Amino acid sequence: CPVCPVGSKPGLDPPQGPRRAPEGACPKCDEPQDCPVVKALKCPPANGPKCPICPEAGAASGRAADGEGTGLPAPRHGVSRAQGPLVETPDGQHLGLVQPLYELENGQIKLPQGIKRIAVDVGTSLYSPSSAGWFKRFPQDMMVLMFEPNKFSHSLIAYTSHPTMAMHPKRFVFFSTSCKTYDDKVIGPTLTTWYTHCMNTTYGHLVRNRQHMVIANAAMTNQNGFASFNLGVGDPGVGSLYDFKPGTEWTKPSAQHENWGKSHVPKIRLDSVLQYLPEDVTLEVLKIDAQGHDAEVVAGAGKYLSRFKCLIGEFDTSGYQGADHKGFHHKQLLNDAGFREVGGGAWVNKKYAKSFEERDYVCQAYDVKPRHDTLIKALLTDNF
Repeated sequence: CPVCPVGSKPGLDPPQGPRRAPEGACPKCDEPQDCPVVKALKCPPANGPKCPICPEAGAASGRAADGEGTGLPAPRHGVSRAQGPLVETPDGQHLGLVQPLYELENGQIKLPQGIKRIAVDVGTSLYSPSSAGWFKRFPQDMMVLMFEPNKFSHSLIAYTSHPTMAMHPKRFVFFSTSCKTYDDKVIGPTLTTWYTHCMNTTYGHLVRNRQHMVIANAAMTNQNGFASFNLGVGDPGVGSLYDFKPGTEWTKPSAQHENWGKSHVPKIRLDSVLQYLPEDVTLEVLKIDAQGHDAEVVAGAGKYLSRFKCLIGEFDTSGYQGADHKGFHHKQLLNDAGFREVGGGAWVNKKYAKSFEERDYVCQAYDVKPRHDTLIKALLTDNF
Protein backbone atom coordinates (compact mmCIF):
# COMPACT_ATOMS: atom_id res chain seq x y z
CA CYS A 1 0.00 0.00 0.00
CA PRO A 2 2.37 2.74 -1.20
CA VAL A 3 0.05 5.72 -0.75
CA CYS A 4 -2.29 6.43 2.12
CA PRO A 5 -4.70 9.40 2.43
CA VAL A 6 -3.60 10.43 5.90
CA GLY A 7 -2.58 14.05 5.49
CA SER A 8 0.20 15.84 3.67
CA LYS A 9 3.93 16.11 3.87
CA PRO A 10 4.74 19.84 3.54
CA GLY A 11 6.76 20.67 0.47
CA LEU A 12 6.31 17.35 -1.29
CA ASP A 13 2.61 16.85 -1.91
CA PRO A 14 -0.36 19.15 -2.48
CA PRO A 15 -1.73 20.61 0.75
CA GLN A 16 -3.96 18.09 2.50
CA GLY A 17 -3.26 15.59 -0.26
CA PRO A 18 -2.12 11.96 -0.14
CA ARG A 19 1.45 11.28 0.89
CA ARG A 20 3.66 8.24 1.18
CA ALA A 21 2.93 6.76 4.57
CA PRO A 22 5.44 5.00 6.84
CA GLU A 23 5.53 1.23 6.64
CA GLY A 24 2.59 -0.34 8.37
CA ALA A 25 0.53 2.84 8.47
CA CYS A 26 -1.85 1.96 5.64
CA PRO A 27 -5.01 0.03 6.49
CA LYS A 28 -5.26 -3.55 5.37
CA CYS A 29 -8.43 -4.16 3.43
CA ASP A 30 -9.91 -6.77 1.16
CA GLU A 31 -12.61 -4.59 -0.41
CA PRO A 32 -12.85 -0.94 -1.41
CA GLN A 33 -13.66 1.35 1.49
CA ASP A 34 -15.78 4.48 1.68
CA CYS A 35 -14.20 7.58 0.22
CA PRO A 36 -13.12 10.05 2.92
CA VAL A 37 -15.02 12.94 1.35
CA VAL A 38 -18.15 11.47 -0.20
CA LYS A 39 -19.22 8.46 1.84
CA ALA A 40 -21.64 7.26 -0.82
CA LEU A 41 -18.76 6.53 -3.19
CA LYS A 42 -16.32 3.65 -3.04
CA CYS A 43 -12.59 3.93 -3.46
CA PRO A 44 -11.50 2.12 -6.64
CA PRO A 45 -8.65 -0.34 -6.16
CA ALA A 46 -5.14 0.78 -7.09
CA ASN A 47 -1.82 -1.04 -7.10
CA GLY A 48 -3.57 -4.29 -6.37
CA PRO A 49 -7.00 -5.40 -5.19
CA LYS A 50 -6.09 -5.03 -1.51
CA CYS A 51 -5.03 -1.40 -1.69
CA PRO A 52 -7.99 0.89 -2.45
CA ILE A 53 -7.11 4.52 -3.05
CA CYS A 54 -9.89 7.04 -3.38
CA PRO A 55 -9.40 9.75 -6.04
CA GLU A 56 -11.05 12.21 -3.69
CA ALA A 57 -8.37 11.57 -1.09
CA GLY A 58 -6.54 14.64 -2.32
CA ALA A 59 -9.29 16.74 -0.82
CA ALA A 60 -8.47 15.15 2.54
CA SER A 61 -10.70 13.98 5.31
CA GLY A 62 -12.29 16.43 7.69
CA ARG A 63 -9.61 15.51 10.21
CA ALA A 64 -6.77 16.57 7.95
CA ALA A 65 -8.59 19.60 6.57
CA ASP A 66 -9.17 20.91 10.08
CA GLY A 67 -5.46 20.98 10.75
CA GLU A 68 -4.74 17.78 12.63
CA GLY A 69 -2.97 16.19 9.69
CA THR A 70 -0.82 19.13 8.67
CA GLY A 71 2.32 17.74 10.25
CA LEU A 72 3.26 21.04 11.87
CA PRO A 73 5.10 21.08 15.18
CA ALA A 74 3.20 22.14 18.26
CA PRO A 75 4.12 25.52 19.77
CA ARG A 76 6.84 25.33 22.39
CA HIS A 77 5.53 25.32 25.92
CA GLY A 78 5.43 28.79 27.44
CA VAL A 79 5.90 30.67 24.17
CA SER A 80 3.07 33.12 23.55
CA ARG A 81 1.76 33.40 19.99
CA ALA A 82 -0.84 36.02 20.84
CA GLN A 83 0.70 38.75 18.65
CA GLY A 84 1.67 36.55 15.73
CA PRO A 85 -0.23 34.83 12.93
CA LEU A 86 0.01 31.42 14.60
CA VAL A 87 -2.78 30.33 16.92
CA GLU A 88 -3.37 27.10 18.80
CA THR A 89 -6.44 24.94 18.47
CA PRO A 90 -8.57 24.72 21.63
CA ASP A 91 -6.81 21.57 22.78
CA GLY A 92 -3.43 23.29 22.45
CA GLN A 93 -1.94 20.28 20.71
CA HIS A 94 -1.23 21.64 17.26
CA LEU A 95 -1.08 24.84 15.27
CA GLY A 96 -4.25 26.27 13.86
CA LEU A 97 -2.61 27.45 10.63
CA VAL A 98 -1.00 25.43 7.91
CA GLN A 99 2.50 25.79 6.55
CA PRO A 100 2.46 29.20 4.77
CA LEU A 101 1.97 31.38 7.84
CA TYR A 102 4.21 29.19 9.97
CA GLU A 103 6.99 29.79 7.46
CA LEU A 104 6.15 33.48 7.17
CA GLU A 105 6.53 34.13 10.89
CA ASN A 106 9.80 32.25 11.02
CA GLY A 107 11.29 34.11 8.07
CA GLN A 108 11.25 31.06 5.81
CA ILE A 109 9.05 32.68 3.18
CA LYS A 110 11.04 35.06 1.01
CA LEU A 111 9.35 37.18 -1.59
CA PRO A 112 10.40 36.14 -5.09
CA GLN A 113 12.99 38.38 -6.68
CA GLY A 114 11.49 41.47 -8.26
CA ILE A 115 8.30 41.60 -6.17
CA LYS A 116 7.34 45.22 -5.53
CA ARG A 117 3.59 45.02 -5.01
CA ILE A 118 1.32 43.08 -2.64
CA ALA A 119 -2.38 42.38 -3.13
CA VAL A 120 -4.48 40.79 -0.39
CA ASP A 121 -7.52 38.64 -1.16
CA VAL A 122 -9.62 38.02 1.97
CA GLY A 123 -12.28 35.44 1.15
CA THR A 124 -10.71 33.97 -1.98
CA SER A 125 -13.45 32.93 -4.38
CA LEU A 126 -13.64 29.69 -6.31
CA TYR A 127 -16.08 31.15 -8.81
CA SER A 128 -14.56 34.57 -9.37
CA PRO A 129 -10.85 34.81 -8.56
CA SER A 130 -9.94 38.50 -8.31
CA SER A 131 -6.26 37.65 -8.66
CA ALA A 132 -6.79 36.96 -12.37
CA GLY A 133 -7.16 40.68 -13.05
CA TRP A 134 -4.38 41.61 -10.64
CA PHE A 135 -1.82 39.34 -12.27
CA LYS A 136 -2.92 40.56 -15.69
CA ARG A 137 -2.30 44.16 -14.62
CA PHE A 138 1.08 43.53 -12.99
CA PRO A 139 2.35 40.14 -14.24
CA GLN A 140 5.97 40.57 -13.18
CA ASP A 141 6.11 42.24 -9.77
CA MET A 142 2.83 41.32 -8.03
CA MET A 143 2.51 38.96 -5.04
CA VAL A 144 -0.96 37.89 -3.85
CA LEU A 145 -1.74 36.79 -0.30
CA MET A 146 -4.95 34.76 -0.18
CA PHE A 147 -7.00 33.86 2.89
CA GLU A 148 -9.85 31.36 2.69
CA PRO A 149 -11.14 29.54 5.80
CA ASN A 150 -13.59 27.30 3.94
CA LYS A 151 -11.75 23.99 3.88
CA PHE A 152 -13.35 22.91 0.59
CA SER A 153 -12.38 26.09 -1.24
CA HIS A 154 -8.93 26.28 0.35
CA SER A 155 -8.05 22.71 -0.63
CA LEU A 156 -8.94 23.23 -4.26
CA ILE A 157 -7.25 26.61 -4.64
CA ALA A 158 -4.15 25.39 -2.81
CA TYR A 159 -3.56 22.73 -5.46
CA THR A 160 -2.87 25.41 -8.05
CA SER A 161 0.14 26.69 -6.10
CA HIS A 162 1.84 23.29 -6.10
CA PRO A 163 4.06 21.91 -8.88
CA THR A 164 1.75 18.91 -9.17
CA MET A 165 -0.88 21.26 -10.57
CA ALA A 166 1.47 22.48 -13.29
CA MET A 167 2.72 19.01 -14.18
CA HIS A 168 -0.69 17.34 -14.28
CA PRO A 169 -3.32 20.05 -14.81
CA LYS A 170 -5.86 17.72 -16.41
CA ARG A 171 -6.16 15.69 -13.22
CA PHE A 172 -7.97 18.49 -11.44
CA VAL A 173 -11.35 20.15 -11.73
CA PHE A 174 -12.59 23.49 -10.43
CA PHE A 175 -16.09 24.83 -10.02
CA SER A 176 -17.24 26.67 -13.11
CA THR A 177 -20.11 26.49 -15.56
CA SER A 178 -17.55 26.13 -18.35
CA CYS A 179 -16.45 22.77 -16.99
CA LYS A 180 -19.49 20.52 -17.24
CA THR A 181 -18.59 17.58 -19.46
CA TYR A 182 -15.79 15.20 -20.28
CA ASP A 183 -16.06 12.69 -23.12
CA ASP A 184 -19.62 13.96 -23.62
CA LYS A 185 -20.58 12.90 -20.10
CA VAL A 186 -21.97 15.35 -17.59
CA ILE A 187 -19.60 15.46 -14.63
CA GLY A 188 -20.61 18.46 -12.58
CA PRO A 189 -19.28 20.63 -11.28
CA THR A 190 -19.99 19.13 -7.86
CA LEU A 191 -18.00 18.11 -4.82
CA THR A 192 -17.84 14.57 -6.18
CA THR A 193 -15.88 15.63 -9.26
CA TRP A 194 -12.83 17.21 -7.66
CA TYR A 195 -10.55 14.68 -9.32
CA THR A 196 -11.42 14.37 -13.01
CA HIS A 197 -9.86 14.97 -16.39
CA CYS A 198 -11.08 18.53 -16.70
CA MET A 199 -9.29 21.81 -16.10
CA ASN A 200 -11.08 25.13 -16.00
CA THR A 201 -8.94 27.72 -17.76
CA THR A 202 -10.24 30.39 -15.39
CA TYR A 203 -7.59 29.19 -12.96
CA GLY A 204 -4.76 29.09 -15.46
CA HIS A 205 -3.40 32.35 -14.06
CA LEU A 206 -2.92 30.69 -10.68
CA VAL A 207 -0.91 27.91 -12.26
CA ARG A 208 1.25 30.36 -14.18
CA ASN A 209 1.79 32.58 -11.14
CA ARG A 210 1.96 29.91 -8.46
CA GLN A 211 5.33 31.23 -7.26
CA HIS A 212 3.72 34.63 -6.70
CA MET A 213 0.87 33.55 -4.41
CA VAL A 214 0.39 32.22 -0.90
CA ILE A 215 -2.90 30.87 0.39
CA ALA A 216 -3.73 30.15 4.03
CA ASN A 217 -6.82 28.61 5.58
CA ALA A 218 -7.56 31.40 8.02
CA ALA A 219 -10.45 33.74 8.68
CA MET A 220 -9.42 37.38 8.82
CA THR A 221 -11.00 39.40 11.62
CA ASN A 222 -10.04 41.87 14.35
CA GLN A 223 -8.47 39.37 16.75
CA ASN A 224 -6.31 36.27 16.75
CA GLY A 225 -7.85 33.07 17.97
CA PHE A 226 -10.02 30.19 16.88
CA ALA A 227 -13.66 30.09 15.82
CA SER A 228 -16.45 27.97 14.40
CA PHE A 229 -16.95 28.57 10.68
CA ASN A 230 -20.23 28.15 8.81
CA LEU A 231 -19.25 26.23 5.66
CA GLY A 232 -22.29 27.33 3.68
CA VAL A 233 -25.37 25.72 2.16
CA GLY A 234 -24.50 24.30 -1.22
CA ASP A 235 -22.26 27.28 -1.97
CA PRO A 236 -18.80 27.91 -0.48
CA GLY A 237 -19.20 31.59 -1.33
CA VAL A 238 -21.66 32.15 1.54
CA GLY A 239 -19.53 30.62 4.30
CA SER A 240 -19.04 32.87 7.31
CA LEU A 241 -17.98 33.16 10.92
CA TYR A 242 -21.65 33.93 11.53
CA ASP A 243 -24.76 31.76 11.24
CA PHE A 244 -27.42 32.52 8.67
CA LYS A 245 -30.17 34.84 9.82
CA PRO A 246 -33.57 33.12 10.19
CA GLY A 247 -35.80 33.77 7.20
CA THR A 248 -33.02 34.00 4.63
CA GLU A 249 -32.91 31.76 1.57
CA TRP A 250 -30.18 29.67 3.17
CA THR A 251 -32.39 28.68 6.12
CA LYS A 252 -35.35 27.50 4.04
CA PRO A 253 -36.15 23.76 4.31
CA SER A 254 -35.46 23.35 0.59
CA ALA A 255 -31.84 24.45 1.14
CA GLN A 256 -31.04 22.40 4.21
CA HIS A 257 -30.30 19.19 2.31
CA GLU A 258 -27.13 20.96 1.13
CA ASN A 259 -26.09 22.25 4.55
CA TRP A 260 -22.35 21.57 4.81
CA GLY A 261 -22.17 22.16 8.54
CA LYS A 262 -19.27 23.80 10.36
CA SER A 263 -15.56 23.44 11.01
CA HIS A 264 -13.12 25.05 13.41
CA VAL A 265 -10.81 27.59 11.77
CA PRO A 266 -8.05 29.95 12.87
CA LYS A 267 -8.94 33.63 12.92
CA ILE A 268 -6.21 36.25 12.69
CA ARG A 269 -5.66 39.96 12.27
CA LEU A 270 -4.31 41.14 8.94
CA ASP A 271 -1.61 43.24 10.59
CA SER A 272 -0.21 40.12 12.27
CA VAL A 273 0.65 38.89 8.76
CA LEU A 274 1.66 42.14 7.06
CA GLN A 275 4.21 42.90 9.78
CA TYR A 276 6.52 40.26 8.29
CA LEU A 277 6.61 41.80 4.81
CA PRO A 278 9.39 44.16 3.67
CA GLU A 279 8.57 47.80 4.35
CA ASP A 280 9.47 48.89 0.82
CA VAL A 281 6.75 46.86 -0.93
CA THR A 282 3.62 48.68 -2.09
CA LEU A 283 0.29 47.47 -0.72
CA GLU A 284 -1.83 47.77 -3.86
CA VAL A 285 -5.30 46.45 -3.12
CA LEU A 286 -7.16 44.82 -0.24
CA LYS A 287 -10.23 42.89 -1.35
CA ILE A 288 -12.61 41.79 1.42
CA ASP A 289 -15.49 39.38 0.91
CA ALA A 290 -15.86 38.02 4.42
CA GLN A 291 -19.62 37.49 4.49
CA GLY A 292 -20.70 39.61 7.43
CA HIS A 293 -17.44 40.57 9.10
CA ASP A 294 -15.79 42.83 6.51
CA ALA A 295 -15.56 45.76 8.94
CA GLU A 296 -13.75 43.55 11.43
CA VAL A 297 -11.18 42.75 8.74
CA VAL A 298 -10.66 46.48 8.18
CA ALA A 299 -10.13 46.99 11.91
CA GLY A 300 -7.65 44.10 11.98
CA ALA A 301 -5.46 45.77 9.36
CA GLY A 302 -4.34 48.24 12.02
CA LYS A 303 -1.66 50.71 10.96
CA TYR A 304 -1.24 48.96 7.61
CA LEU A 305 -4.69 50.04 6.42
CA SER A 306 -3.38 53.47 5.40
CA ARG A 307 -0.68 51.86 3.26
CA PHE A 308 -3.14 50.33 0.78
CA LYS A 309 -3.90 52.27 -2.40
CA CYS A 310 -7.30 50.69 -2.89
CA LEU A 311 -9.83 48.72 -0.86
CA ILE A 312 -12.85 46.82 -2.13
CA GLY A 313 -15.33 45.35 0.34
CA GLU A 314 -18.87 44.07 0.48
CA PHE A 315 -19.80 45.31 3.99
CA ASP A 316 -23.18 43.57 3.92
CA THR A 317 -24.39 42.02 7.17
CA SER A 318 -28.04 41.51 6.25
CA GLY A 319 -27.95 37.74 5.81
CA TYR A 320 -26.09 36.78 8.97
CA GLN A 321 -27.16 36.42 12.58
CA GLY A 322 -25.22 38.67 14.95
CA ALA A 323 -23.12 40.24 12.19
CA ASP A 324 -23.17 43.81 13.47
CA HIS A 325 -19.49 44.56 12.75
CA LYS A 326 -18.86 44.42 16.51
CA GLY A 327 -19.13 48.17 16.79
CA PHE A 328 -16.62 48.88 14.03
CA HIS A 329 -17.73 51.53 11.55
CA HIS A 330 -15.88 50.78 8.34
CA LYS A 331 -16.56 54.17 6.77
CA GLN A 332 -15.05 56.00 9.71
CA LEU A 333 -12.04 53.66 9.80
CA LEU A 334 -11.43 54.14 6.09
CA ASN A 335 -11.90 57.90 6.16
CA ASP A 336 -9.49 58.18 9.08
CA ALA A 337 -6.94 56.18 7.05
CA GLY A 338 -7.19 58.60 4.11
CA PHE A 339 -9.65 56.73 1.90
CA ARG A 340 -12.47 58.21 -0.12
CA GLU A 341 -15.49 56.25 -1.28
CA VAL A 342 -15.80 55.53 -4.99
CA GLY A 343 -19.02 53.53 -4.92
CA GLY A 344 -19.84 49.90 -5.51
CA GLY A 345 -17.73 48.88 -2.53
CA ALA A 346 -14.53 50.52 -3.81
CA TRP A 347 -12.40 53.02 -1.86
CA VAL A 348 -9.22 54.88 -2.88
CA ASN A 349 -6.48 56.36 -0.71
CA LYS A 350 -5.82 60.08 -1.21
CA LYS A 351 -2.21 59.60 -0.16
CA TYR A 352 -1.62 57.80 -3.46
CA ALA A 353 -3.35 60.35 -5.71
CA LYS A 354 -0.23 60.66 -7.85
CA SER A 355 -0.14 56.91 -8.49
CA PHE A 356 -3.75 57.03 -9.64
CA GLU A 357 -3.09 60.03 -11.87
CA GLU A 358 -0.19 58.15 -13.47
CA ARG A 359 -2.33 54.99 -13.74
CA ASP A 360 0.13 53.10 -11.58
CA TYR A 361 -2.43 51.06 -9.66
CA VAL A 362 -4.83 48.14 -9.68
CA CYS A 363 -8.21 48.81 -8.09
CA GLN A 364 -10.66 46.08 -8.99
CA ALA A 365 -12.17 42.81 -7.89
CA TYR A 366 -13.80 40.25 -10.13
CA ASP A 367 -17.18 42.00 -10.24
CA VAL A 368 -16.09 45.50 -9.16
CA LYS A 369 -14.22 47.43 -11.85
CA PRO A 370 -14.56 51.19 -11.33
CA ARG A 371 -13.61 53.47 -14.21
CA HIS A 372 -10.41 55.48 -14.01
CA ASP A 373 -12.21 58.83 -14.17
CA THR A 374 -14.51 57.72 -11.35
CA LEU A 375 -11.49 56.98 -9.16
CA ILE A 376 -9.95 60.38 -9.90
CA LYS A 377 -13.22 62.13 -9.10
CA ALA A 378 -13.37 60.39 -5.72
CA LEU A 379 -9.81 61.45 -4.94
CA LEU A 380 -10.70 65.09 -5.55
CA THR A 381 -13.54 65.17 -3.06
CA ASP A 382 -13.32 65.84 0.65
CA ASN A 383 -16.83 64.64 1.40
CA PHE A 384 -17.01 62.03 4.15
